[in-house]
Amino acid sequence: MTKVTNKVMSPDEAAHLISDGETICISGLISVLCPEAILTAIENRFCSEGRPNALTVFTPIRVGWGPNTGFEHLAHKGLLKRVVSGTYASKESPRLDEMINANEVEAYCF
Repeated sequence: MTKVTNKVMSPDEAAHLISDGETICISGLISVLCPEAILTAIENRFCSEGRPNALTVFTPIRVGWGPNTGFEHLAHKGLLKRVVSGTYASKESPRLDEMINANEVEAYCF
């Protein structure tokens, strides 16, 4: 884990702090407080560098309000290892739903 000395940073800087295999928590729900810019930066970094990979994501409720938002930014084979959420919605996260159904990512619903 990287020590953070500056608490104000860009989404790209935040995405570069996440190492392979780490666990992140998204405390926003649906579209309220969803860290859309940071999720986009994580997706962009993964698509260009292949990192971070094998992430575990915890969230109390689904994240995103439609295709290409929220969880969908993380729905890339290899980026996610495990997702723990209070709910999932196929219409809001169709790519993640496909990954779960294909056993490409561990998914738990509590």
